[in-house]
Amino acid sequence: VILPEKVDTSKDEKKLVYLSPALLRTNMAAPVIIAAIRNEVSRMVDLVCVNVGRSFDAVLENSDEIQNEIDSREECIDFLNKEISFYVSQCLAASLSEEDAMTLSAIYKITGNLERMGDHATNISGYARLLEDKGYKFSDKAIGEVKQMAEVTNQAASLLHGRDFHGIHVKMAKAE
Repeated sequence: VILPEKVDTSKDEKKLVYLSPALLRTNMAAPVIIAAIRNEVSRMVDLVCVNVGRSFDAVLENSDEIQNEIDSREECIDFLNKEISFYVSQCLAASLSEEDAMTLSAIYKITGNLERMGDHATNISGYARLLEDKGYKFSDKAIGEVKQMAEVTNQAASLLHGRDFHGIHVKMAKAE
């Protein structure tokens, strides 16, 4: 069995769902491993998008509960980045077709960017604590501007949710 019969896709758990060391030991075909990597990247995208949205909630609501939720999710994002990068590097060390190598290189870049987006979300939410510590409050105008930034960011995140990782390497390869 390549994948567990019942896949637990719990998004907030710091574990791999689709990748396992057995995939690397069994000389599995590259498309199978790449599909598993893409599935883990998809989980990472979901976590990042939630954190970005919640970071604005943290600024507007200044809730320790939201802060802790974001911090916990960021740990999962960091974990996935590290693990996906490991599997990508292991695959790149093997003999791959040029297309598979390009796909994995693109995925590696994507996970690095996703990890940075997660860091930015954590930084945004951290401003809520800073503002609270200094006793600052947002004006109505500032709240409106934060809500507008959140709306634009959520629109961009929804585009990211609608991504197609099966064709992304072609788009990225032509853009470089």
